[in-house]
Amino acid sequence: MLKKFKVKGFTSFKDELTFDLSSPNAYAFHPECVNNGIVRSVVIHGKNGVGKSNLGLAIFDIFEQLTDFKVDDSLYRTYLNAELPDDTGMAEFEYTFGFEGNEVVYSYGKTSLHDFVYECLSINGNEIISSDRRSGNTFTCKLPGTETLRNTVSDNSISVLKYIKANTERDNSTENKVFDSLFEFVSRMLYFKCLHFNTYIAEPPKNNNFLSDIIEADKVGEFETFLRDCGIECNLGVEGEGKRRTIVNIYGSKAYPLSEVWSTGTNSLSLFFCWTMRMLAGKVSFLFIDEFDAFYHYSLSRTVIRYLRNIPPLQFAVTTHNPATISTSLLRPDCYFIMDKSGLLPLSARTDRELREAHNLEKMYKANAFTMIPHE
Repeated sequence: MLKKFKVKGFTSFKDELTFDLSSPNAYAFHPECVNNGIVRSVVIHGKNGVGKSNLGLAIFDIFEQLTDFKVDDSLYRTYLNAELPDDTGMAEFEYTFGFEGNEVVYSYGKTSLHDFVYECLSINGNEIISSDRRSGNTFTCKLPGTETLRNTVSDNSISVLKYIKANTERDNSTENKVFDSLFEFVSRMLYFKCLHFNTYIAEPPKNNNFLSDIIEADKVGEFETFLRDCGIECNLGVEGEGKRRTIVNIYGSKAYPLSEVWSTGTNSLSLFFCWTMRMLAGKVSFLFIDEFDAFYHYSLSRTVIRYLRNIPPLQFAVTTHNPATISTSLLRPDCYFIMDKSGLLPLSARTDRELREAHNLEKMYKANAFTMIPHE
């Protein structure tokens, strides 16, 4: 799981921003929101322009370099912070992961989506891999089984970690197992926006048409149940043959393609359901949905959070502007993060009050009870 993430120099983050999921409070309610001391259910609030969307892109920067899946470069068109020096400026990222009791810290700096400056990987406090392109193209690696590997990567667009992964056959030592766990985790990360149907960072779906995935997986019945649980009355069926099959909504003796009659909110829900098929199959390690409920009624927003919360061991973070999602009936105070100029911190770190299950967090949020700048 992702324990902590740091970024600076990337887009809107001139100074370092820390997203710490490794310090949950000792709340007795909603224990399912924490797994092995790491917060796994997160809702991020913040005013427009504070960087919530950029946070998601920053976290998923790692996906482009450690997997073979293509990332839409247009998502990273503006990469470096505009106030950085032209000659030495770079974006820097640091990820801390927990894999079965082992801690992995992977840090790197880049001048663009495809140009590395340095990389460093530590496992359980021991530096395993180190590379600094500013002083040459060589790197050091202490993974068992890499002793005869040529330790030079001249192409700055290639991650040293990915080079090592692709060019070695290593043993089953703890270090190598943890190293492989990092790649496995990253390959199963998923980012998407409900505002745009095809905006995602993940292993690509089988079909460009997401509804075709539902049909091929024989999940139309489950899709109808999901929509009904979300308060949308429907009677779904499938019409057509072969690749022309499509989901229809049946009105008495007539049927219309769902894509022609759905509302913007139903469109968004359909996209969400398509991705949840992957989540329920255990194929998603970390999920980030930007503006997940932009077209939802407040009650539907709460339903979706409950739905995600109940998919163990999925770790997720969603951004929203909807204060109705801030409730102890859904999550704990250490699961709600506020992003502003002072940083990105949970509600429990933004007040001196002892937050309890009986508190009305939404009311407190609207009354600016969580604007306190943390003590140094």
